[in-house]
Amino acid sequence: NVAKGSTIYTDEYQVYKNVKKEGYKHRFIKHNKYTFARGKITTNRIESYWSYVKNNIRGTYKSVSKKWLRNYLNEFEFRYNHRGYTLKEQFDKLVNLLSTNPSSYTQDEGVH
Repeated sequence: NVAKGSTIYTDEYQVYKNVKKEGYKHRFIKHNKYTFARGKITTNRIESYWSYVKNNIRGTYKSVSKKWLRNYLNEFEFRYNHRGYTLKEQFDKLVNLLSTNPSSYTQDEGVH
């Protein structure tokens, strides 16, 4: 879920052409012109995240069903957002989240 008025950063793919009409600011880069960043405008972080997810699925689970995909994505989101932490720090953070709000693992801060 993205709040109206937020800035959406994308590549030039045509599916994003109506983002402004939907109430968002839209900044994009032209990958087809071999541009991958322009100031703050970049898709590198989200592309890195999806690469991380796909490699983990292929390397660890081999495949996931649609039924459980949300749970896998929640796990990868948590691990990605805490990748600079030691395993003990990650574990402590997860235990703390679950002990204070059992549903919080699905509501973490999002990918950054």
